[in-house]
Amino acid sequence: MKKLFITLLVLFSVSSFAQNHFVGAQLGMNLSNVYGTDYSKELEFLSSFSAGLTYDFELKNNILLGSGLLYERKGSQSELIIIDDEGYSLGEYSYKTRYSYLSLPLKTGYQIGQEWTGYFYLGLVPAYLLEAHNAAPTFYNNEVSEGDKKTDITDIVNVFELSGLLELGSAYRLNSKWAIFINSSYLMGFTPIYKDSDSPHPKNHRINISLGVKYALNGE
Repeated sequence: MKKLFITLLVLFSVSSFAQNHFVGAQLGMNLSNVYGTDYSKELEFLSSFSAGLTYDFELKNNILLGSGLLYERKGSQSELIIIDDEGYSLGEYSYKTRYSYLSLPLKTGYQIGQEWTGYFYLGLVPAYLLEAHNAAPTFYNNEVSEGDKKTDITDIVNVFELSGLLELGSAYRLNSKWAIFINSSYLMGFTPIYKDSDSPHPKNHRINISLGVKYALNGE
């Protein structure tokens, strides 16, 4: 936590040399899964969402520094064929595992262009676990009931996650203050999901596409 605070302090100190800096908001869609184990090959990508605030510094040599505060869901799913007591199939249903995180990306990048800009970021993303659960179909009298039963697994999931980030995006400046942007990013987890698990440990990874708007705190 102390190192994270020092990093943030450095970022805000650098902002005094920025040509411009922006605050913004974004909303996006995640496709996530886990990797690093044999059973992860049998899992499918799970769709979810992300949303949050962004902060970007534009330096005079086209170097970018970025941060933000984002809420996002990750996880995976598998398809199960449900069999009743007599051996008949009740159909195929999804078994889902979801993890909810509050993340603080710390990234640096480069951009080209003026009115239309293209950019990329590389960085690290520390994240704090908010909640985790499994969702599975429920049964009554040999029939699948509507809705999934959720089982809380927060206690067995690591509270802290660290990931690497690659982000590509484009922004359009509406005027000297406002801009809209779209970006796509890939996040790969470096830390294991679970506190106690067989080696190798499963880790999260996800693809995200987001749309957003940002506002310049000082016009050029």
